[in-house]
Amino acid sequence: MADLSQIFVLEITSTSLDYLCEMTQVLRFRSTWGISPGPNFEDWKAWFPTFKELGYFGVEVEIAGLQDLHLLRQLCDLVGFEISVLIHTAWPRYLGPRPDGLKPDDHLRIYKEQLQLAKSLRAYKVNAQSGCDAWSLEECVAFYRGTLDIDIEMGLAGKVCHETHRNRCMFNPYKAREILYHVPE
Repeated sequence: MADLSQIFVLEITSTSLDYLCEMTQVLRFRSTWGISPGPNFEDWKAWFPTFKELGYFGVEVEIAGLQDLHLLRQLCDLVGFEISVLIHTAWPRYLGPRPDGLKPDDHLRIYKEQLQLAKSLRAYKVNAQSGCDAWSLEECVAFYRGTLDIDIEMGLAGKVCHETHRNRCMFNPYKAREILYHVPE
């Protein structure tokens, strides 16, 4: 027979259920990969209201190569969208050959520049394809510690995530585990 002394009951009232339901939200962001913005974001002006009707909370936008970011912010404000910004610390859009010889300090400089652009968009979240898979563990750890300092300095602590993407520090799961051991934040 089971030992019932170890069982407990959690009483859920309507008040606590409302609180629990408010805690967790799934926010859907529509990627703009493969959708040209067009001149002055005209193509996105046509698409974004449809995305809103489909229940999206916002859009994920890769900012590399985009001009007049204030027009993008205005468009999203008009539609009622938040923006999740995709940044690269080097080699945006993976066009051309891989840049050779860039060290963590180079990537940190680019990271900060990209975060300044993301901040100008009042980014809800920033997704960074960051670092370089050819670096040593020590270089990766130094880089990610540096990103945390920059996040704090720019008022973006907790808003930046680092994607596990090919050609980046955390692409290899074994190396990612080691990096996270040294930089658990």
